[in-house]
Amino acid sequence: MSPHLIPAGAPLTLDPQRTGQERLWDCYDAYVDRVGDRIIHDIVHSEPLLGLMAAVEAGQITRGQFLLHTALLAEGQIGNGGLDQLISNFPQLVEDFAILLETLEQDAFLNAYCRVADPMIASLQKARKGPRLVPAKARYLRHCIRVEATLTETPQELFDLVDDHFTLIYEDKSDPSRWGVLPKESWATGLCEAVAAYVEAKPGEFIAA
Repeated sequence: MSPHLIPAGAPLTLDPQRTGQERLWDCYDAYVDRVGDRIIHDIVHSEPLLGLMAAVEAGQITRGQFLLHTALLAEGQIGNGGLDQLISNFPQLVEDFAILLETLEQDAFLNAYCRVADPMIASLQKARKGPRLVPAKARYLRHCIRVEATLTETPQELFDLVDDHFTLIYEDKSDPSRWGVLPKESWATGLCEAVAAYVEAKPGEFIAA
């Protein structure tokens, strides 16, 4: 199976005046269609022990598609309910989120993330390896139980190291267009801008030749 690319068209040119968060979603609007969305959804939920990076290695999706979708999940989930929400809702992607941050050289974000996620990444790797006599579904369920237990035991201040970088500021409450702006120096903005720059530079990972 080869990656699904949208029909040939003009490569995306991002507006530098828009926020990093807006440019990330501009990438999604330009380069993701219903078929592409469904493929990602099916990979994430049909074989959760494998993760999205395995789909890149298998040639099912491109590296750019991997980065865009994992970043969208991270930005949306953490911004909405914090790092614990991201991990609780997507325990099958705990390793993929670390790969995302490492690939984009978001080192401070990666270090803080791994302080929370390392035990859960180890749990996922253990579940992935076996024992093979135990069905994959049961191994994944055990992983999810371990994740929830670890989340409960993790000190709140470790979550705050990440969550504080996704806290919106309100530049002008009288103007709805300025509500909910991410600080320019935040890890959230850095992640959004790094992914948007990658996507803009590599249209061939999204558009058919």
